[in-house]
Amino acid sequence: MRLKDIGETSLIKRLLERFTHKDPRVLKAIGDDAAVTRIDDKRCLLSTIDTLVEGIHFSKIYTSPKLLGRKSVSISLSDIAAMGGTPLFFLVSIALPSETGQDFFEEFYEGVKDCADAFGVFLVGGNTSASHSGVVITTAMLGEAQKDEVVYRSGAKTGDIIYVTGTLGDSALGLMALKEKGASGEKNGAFKNAVARHLNPQPRVSVGRLISRKKLATSMIDISDGLLVDLRHIAVESKKGAAVELEKLPLSNEVKDYVNRHPAAWELPLSGGEDYELLFTSPKEKAKDIFKVAKNTGVGITPIGKILPPGKGISVVKEDGASVPVKKEGYEHFMGNPASIDRSR
Repeated sequence: MRLKDIGETSLIKRLLERFTHKDPRVLKAIGDDAAVTRIDDKRCLLSTIDTLVEGIHFSKIYTSPKLLGRKSVSISLSDIAAMGGTPLFFLVSIALPSETGQDFFEEFYEGVKDCADAFGVFLVGGNTSASHSGVVITTAMLGEAQKDEVVYRSGAKTGDIIYVTGTLGDSALGLMALKEKGASGEKNGAFKNAVARHLNPQPRVSVGRLISRKKLATSMIDISDGLLVDLRHIAVESKKGAAVELEKLPLSNEVKDYVNRHPAAWELPLSGGEDYELLFTSPKEKAKDIFKVAKNTGVGITPIGKILPPGKGISVVKEDGASVPVKKEGYEHFMGNPASIDRSR
């Protein structure tokens, strides 16, 4: 059987069945935004790793080496944020074709350093290698959290409110604009903010940390593959259903304008992916505290739906209760559904 017939989710499930852990230091292995291992009785280590592949996750036509460096660090920071942790150290592995200019290498690491400095994390190692098939970047991020403050995907309760930070669909709209008009045509175009969101995502580290410290979330994940597919991860791990209210989705002016002109474009905020916002669930009585977090961080937090009892599945509904048909929930590796650069990712 080919990988495109299996898909990433099934592959991960097989790995979970094969690699079981009896070591008491392993609190969470495969299946969340980061692995969780014990440091001592109170603290734990958060570990995550991400890979960006040229032609799948990015194109050098669309992005500069510096922005690529920033993004490679940001996406791993987002995983630590989704666990409610504090990022500390990271490693970078980069494989480059031998004809790559030194300027690319230098500018890439300039972007890495800019992002690292902005979030107070430190590069402590990595690897460089030649490549025969484009640029491949892998970033491993290590963070820390109090054991009783880590937020997993598996804690959502029936009746919990579903929240999301920021706005949705910007990255997908930005990618679409880049593909249609190219980098030079969109720097000052109608979708320049969406393009910036795609090329230079902002991980919600401070929001995730506050939500964790104040114990406001029952579950949390970052939106990398699409709102609905990432919500499904929470629902599956928590053994619950979920309903999203379409009109409540927070949209930027650019996405709102585009959706108003192209109704089918609702798929951008529902399944576009790569927004790197935080999606989390919380009891309704925590609403005031959550909005205080939004005020303190300057990051919008919007209630968009509710967790349902087991067996209810994932649904999108309109204000009048009518169900909204969704063609795809988001991106899954190997399946060939649109997601990133051509989304052949």
